[in-house]
Amino acid sequence: MTRRGKPPAADEASRRGIQSLEIATELLIVLMNGGRSMALKDLSAQSGMPPSKVHRYLSSFIRTGLVRQDPISGHYDLGPTAMRLGLAALARFDLLDEAHRVMRAMAQESGLTAILSIWGDMGPTVVRWARAQEQLVTSLALGSVLPVTRSATGHVFAAFLPQALTKSFVAKEGGGKEFEKLLRTVRQHRISSVDSSFIPGLCALAAPVLDAQGEAAAVMTLLSSSQELLSDPNAEKQLLEACAGLSPVGIEVHHVP
Repeated sequence: MTRRGKPPAADEASRRGIQSLEIATELLIVLMNGGRSMALKDLSAQSGMPPSKVHRYLSSFIRTGLVRQDPISGHYDLGPTAMRLGLAALARFDLLDEAHRVMRAMAQESGLTAILSIWGDMGPTVVRWARAQEQLVTSLALGSVLPVTRSATGHVFAAFLPQALTKSFVAKEGGGKEFEKLLRTVRQHRISSVDSSFIPGLCALAAPVLDAQGEAAAVMTLLSSSQELLSDPNAEKQLLEACAGLSPVGIEVHHVP
């Protein structure tokens, strides 16, 4: 019987891919994560490739516009083609739908309910919901508006949005110096938590999904009826990593004990 499809050698080759392209991509990632223009020797050291090899890749990148070279310093940086690629990817990225996909996976893995909120005219507004096995009794629903000073979600928005957007809400809810102190902590750790004092029987852990300007495009929040959520390092780590994965700013996640 004749076997249809690709021969084994072709299948194996397709899985292997193109090694030189993978190496080139790694070099671009080094340049991207550098956060600034870089000298050839620094690119060589951080990529683990000899300078001559790095230079050959850079020459091709310059010809395609993926990399540019400063004529004075000789340093290399991402070029106009790289910028267009990034903007095109952002334009095609649906944050709400992608976040919902991530939330569903996280809810299934952690057993915790997750909600996603955006900043609306009325303040923090719930727009996505991923329910877990734990059945929560709550009045929260899609479209619910959360307070800024008394919810973990509100704290994160206040910490990672321009004050011009949030100050009227904070003033209306009576936020003062203690609230400003709280926001400094939220900015430092990139996470906020509240016990059941806001919604009886419900604890929350919230983190920002930051946009390219470092502002909160959305806030993801984990909910549980158990106080253990507030001290669970795995839940915190999972939430921070999920939000970092949705952010275009390349956040490095560190667990804060």
